[in-house]
Amino acid sequence: MLQIYVTCGVWRSFANKEWKFIVDEEKCARLLTLQSTTTLEDLLMMVSEDYKIEPATVDVEFTYLPTDLGVDSPPVLMTNDRQLKNFVDYYKRNSLIRLCVTFKVKGDNQRNIVDTELDEEPSDSIERDDDRNVRKKSAVLVVEDTPNVGRVCDKVESILADSIVKNGKHFRSKEALQATLEICVMKYNFDYRVTKSDPTFWCIRCVDKVCKWRLRAECLKGSTYFKINKYVAKHNCAPSKKSKVSRTPSARTIGQLIMHRYEGVKEGPKPNDIINILRTEYGCELSYSQAWESREYAVNEVRGIPEKSYGRGLVGMVAKASKAYRVAEFERLFKQISNISPAIGVYLQDAGVEKWARCHFPGYRYDIRTTNPAESINSALRSPREYPIIPLLDSIREMLTRWFYERRALSAKQTDPLTVEVEKKIDGRIEKGKTLKVYPVTEYIFQLKGESSDYVVDLESKTCSCGKFQLGKIPCRHAIKAALVIGKELHEFADEVYTTTAWRSLFEETINPIAVPEDEWRVPENVENAKVLPPESRRGPGRRRKRRYETVEDKIRSSQGSQGSKRHRCSRCGQEGHNRSTCDTTI
Repeated sequence: MLQIYVTCGVWRSFANKEWKFIVDEEKCARLLTLQSTTTLEDLLMMVSEDYKIEPATVDVEFTYLPTDLGVDSPPVLMTNDRQLKNFVDYYKRNSLIRLCVTFKVKGDNQRNIVDTELDEEPSDSIERDDDRNVRKKSAVLVVEDTPNVGRVCDKVESILADSIVKNGKHFRSKEALQATLEICVMKYNFDYRVTKSDPTFWCIRCVDKVCKWRLRAECLKGSTYFKINKYVAKHNCAPSKKSKVSRTPSARTIGQLIMHRYEGVKEGPKPNDIINILRTEYGCELSYSQAWESREYAVNEVRGIPEKSYGRGLVGMVAKASKAYRVAEFERLFKQISNISPAIGVYLQDAGVEKWARCHFPGYRYDIRTTNPAESINSALRSPREYPIIPLLDSIREMLTRWFYERRALSAKQTDPLTVEVEKKIDGRIEKGKTLKVYPVTEYIFQLKGESSDYVVDLESKTCSCGKFQLGKIPCRHAIKAALVIGKELHEFADEVYTTTAWRSLFEETINPIAVPEDEWRVPENVENAKVLPPESRRGPGRRRKRRYETVEDKIRSSQGSQGSKRHRCSRCGQEGHNRSTCDTTI
């Protein structure tokens, strides 16, 4: 997302063949926000709306003049989406460039926007960046040696009022309005205090009690949009009374300003670089922690975060399809997979859908209640399995004895009817189902509305049309809402395997050590006299592998990480997923 400063006027070529842009003093400028998906047609609609023109009667031209060209170079005219993309890429490298817009009445060859003679030097124009007589004042360029400097400087607040903040201006949310005001106070060196704020109302005024500057905005009914109902743009407070330069904007606002600097690059500005950027471009002082938070916000917005990235791409679609509870949902996802990659669709079909899809599996998927027990044992025995057979068996016995004791003590402390994790799951589903509406059909059958689809719950057969109740054997949010309506306790509808009683019965037995010393063992004669020969085949060269080869699911899980786990990076290349000893990245 980029904030582009757009000025209205007309290009003129003077006697010395120099091109300059003459600004329309009535229409002034606007501040537009461009997304990565914005097209030239979208830009035309935004400009038409902000300048209140009819595209059917007026031709709109978008131009800009690169700063590294000669003075006799004509401006670049944008006529398609590719040219707009070139401008955005150029703007990311040089944020001082301005987008110029010219309005021309259809059928008229003359651009009667600004009446200026060719031999007359303009007073308000976009000059070259390397000119030493140009001073950048926020979004307005002021020429030092012109006689109209004072008049141009006096326009700063009026441009702010007309283009960025004005009476009747709409903002898509309260956060967008607050971010806009934070940028304004940073650019124009004033501060405000909030007099009243709630989800539907926001009122602010200048920190100086005698100043008349104030703003009041209200939320439009039935939407998130905020409209400015009252705005007094004139400051009458004395600059000598200021105790600080301006309010420091939030990390979110600063992140939006520097977001474009992280697109298409490996690292982007570091916190100290952000401090220097804000100081030189906006005159704003930041602490290191504020710069760090701003950088984190910008990076997350541009590149995303692991939690939000889950489920994106073809691998995520396959994971979603495998975990779908309903056949219709599975078929919809599988159709999308086949459309994206027919080869993968054929491979998954040949592999047997009933082997990897939850809704087609004849039994109950292991990942609903527990993890793979065989791999858990392998991980626990990574070191002991190098022992000889007798010490290996003894270490397994010690481990199981410890496990049974710890779990027996843990289950004894549980006083709730269901296990700890199931109680947490039900608590979360109660919260998610609070807004559902229940319509009784019979004593045990209910219809629930309030989501994208309607669901039917049968508490007697413990089923729900969402598929989660009968497959997971834990009440879904729909079943929970229906049970609460009729006053039933929720643990009655959970399967017996999830009860605390079943949990305790699993570990009520004990695994005892061998009470007889080894020298008193009675070994059968045939076992004692047996000769065990080494294998005939020779072991291959190289170090023996101690861990199994990872499957695709393991790689997905390891790449996503887990909450609370620390992500380790290679100290050589800085990437995740390996360490220095196994790094083969070219540096």
